[in-house]
Amino acid sequence: FADAVVLALGAPPPPAPANAERQLIEAWDQRAQSRLGRGDVLLLGTGLTMVDVALSLAERRDKGVIYALSRRGRIPLAHAPAYVEPAPAPALPAALSAALQLLRARARQSGDWRALVDGLREAAPDLWASLPLEAQRRFLRHLRPWWDSHRHRAAPEIARRLNALINAGRVRILAGELFSAVQEGPSWRVQHRQRGSLVRHRLEVAGVINCLGPDFELRNPDDLVRQLLQEGYARAPANGLGLEVDPHNRLRNAQGLAQPGLFMLGPLAIGSFWETLAIPELRARAAAIAALLG
Repeated sequence: FADAVVLALGAPPPPAPANAERQLIEAWDQRAQSRLGRGDVLLLGTGLTMVDVALSLAERRDKGVIYALSRRGRIPLAHAPAYVEPAPAPALPAALSAALQLLRARARQSGDWRALVDGLREAAPDLWASLPLEAQRRFLRHLRPWWDSHRHRAAPEIARRLNALINAGRVRILAGELFSAVQEGPSWRVQHRQRGSLVRHRLEVAGVINCLGPDFELRNPDDLVRQLLQEGYARAPANGLGLEVDPHNRLRNAQGLAQPGLFMLGPLAIGSFWETLAIPELRARAAAIAALLG
């Protein structure tokens, strides 16, 4: 028996793309990647996971193109060479379009958008909680790729290496939609559509690697999360991301009630706080839980 339980479950695995066979290579499966035959490779996703995999593949494979496909085709931007002090988050209008215009204007005035983004990161939990559900959903549909590329940045040297591979034609970033990925013998036949086009393009690649990042919609949860949901000890927030917690990090049950003594820490609180992935946020939430536990 325990007086309190803290669920620190980490990030869920990536989703299995609906239009691909399930036996895609996982991003961190080095053994499977080392067994790939000659030819091009397709990475699904263009975030930081893709960057790590693309650089690793480029070191081991001296020939072939490394394609990376995502809906918007946005890659992580670079950190500044030196530390940039976060700028205080401005008061934002309620409408997302007006807030975006204001932030763009502030970024142009400041000369370094990173300070503004880092200030927004610190204010993100309050800003996220203040958004109506429909505004959260619009953000997820339209603005999330831009937030991710500005917020989850690459180290300057890593960004330079990736851009050098792109300029050399070794890495090609594709914006669009995957239609199918089917394994035929040692290779894969892939069909995708470029963003803004109805034409389907075909690729034949040596392998397809899943770099999509965590599946916060929990379409295939692990056994513990599935049990929590089925038995009513947890529920997803209205925006559909992760598991719902109250402002004190207590897990909400199926009726929406915060449960004393049952806490959650980490990425699965994304739907409630938005910023829950990095060490500074995790440290602050862990300290808050520890204070409540006495």
